[in-house]
Amino acid sequence: MKKSIVVFLMSVFLLSYAAQALASSEAEENPKKIDVSGKIIYRGRWYNLDFNDDSDRGSLNRKNLMQAWGKVDLPFAPVSLKIGRQPLLFGNGLYLNTGISKTFAIVADACLPFAKVSVGTAKLYEGVREADDDADINFVTVNKAVGPHNLGLFVAHEKDISSSEAAPAPAIVDSLERTTTNIGLTGKGKIGPLTYKAEFDYMVGKDKSTKTVNPTDVDIAGYAFMAGVGLPPLSIFKLGLEVGLGSGDDVDTKDKNEAYIPPGPFYPYAWAYEYRFIHWIWNSSRFGKGTVGVREALAPGLENTTYLKASARWKLNKWLSGAEQFIYLMATEPKPIKDNTGASFDPGKNIGIEIDTIVNCLINKHFSYQFIFAYVLPGNFFDGRIKGFDAANKPIEADNAWGIRSQFAFTF
Repeated sequence: MKKSIVVFLMSVFLLSYAAQALASSEAEENPKKIDVSGKIIYRGRWYNLDFNDDSDRGSLNRKNLMQAWGKVDLPFAPVSLKIGRQPLLFGNGLYLNTGISKTFAIVADACLPFAKVSVGTAKLYEGVREADDDADINFVTVNKAVGPHNLGLFVAHEKDISSSEAAPAPAIVDSLERTTTNIGLTGKGKIGPLTYKAEFDYMVGKDKSTKTVNPTDVDIAGYAFMAGVGLPPLSIFKLGLEVGLGSGDDVDTKDKNEAYIPPGPFYPYAWAYEYRFIHWIWNSSRFGKGTVGVREALAPGLENTTYLKASARWKLNKWLSGAEQFIYLMATEPKPIKDNTGASFDPGKNIGIEIDTIVNCLINKHFSYQFIFAYVLPGNFFDGRIKGFDAANKPIEADNAWGIRSQFAFTF
């Protein structure tokens, strides 16, 4: 983190110098200000999302998640500095969306004549998954409005140190150092009566083994994209259609991971599927292998996933709004399993269907409530993967799954 802060301060100096040189005298006349803001979240979660009604993994828990940050306009240039635990969102959230996490970040924003530019450094987590893990990210974003369109570019460099305890035994390495660089192109706006949003991300990097004997390094090269369109309002409803794809790892290439493995956005497209249970347990190739338990604090986003989502957002009045969502999910790359005889078995790519109901209640400008109910109908991807095979060596179908989140949020 110390190196990240040094790089960040150098970037702020260069950004401030450029902003000061390009700033107009009119901007210099604006008064400087200091702002302190934050968000406190209290939520309960009740779910049975392991596709097995015979297990007891269903859980009810509550957690306070607190964010607080300060923002100050620098006196020597038209640049603002934002420091503290704050939400970060790049593009449409495929790479990073920390809206409900306690991510600490330092971000400098400058509104230059040609675009809005931000540079920052963030501590994603430290000692969260295990005692010696450490993950930082440095980034720069550029956004420009062109008529009814908002075009964006961001570059993010992540360094993540994690021991082999995050992977199933027997471990093949003592520890791993992951470095990745992600380039994202984003866009949103209006075309006639329609609204749209789109994003393409490409990631390269390496999992570097620190084992002194027979180290195993793995190259990373993955991609993801999404596109969505919204129709004109129909009474209280706004209908939309969205499609997205994240690359998955080809198990035949042992020295390369082709999966799109971002640092962990929080469900920008499917709440239940992206949460900690379904995707992370059964579909991830994080650190070059699939995990067998919930060992990470963050969801893996679009890794090895293709989705098609139809939504109907509604707004009854300024206090009450929500959405109904129908999401079809499938694996981008197959994930074979072993049957009772040890033979390879490929149940298919159909992950299933998620149906969401979301209700938002704005009590006042500082206090809001959100309720989410998700029901998941598993596809053949989970046959045999969850409940094994019967005596006749036929895959047992997985059970349906569901999840509920009830959340209060206070902002200041």
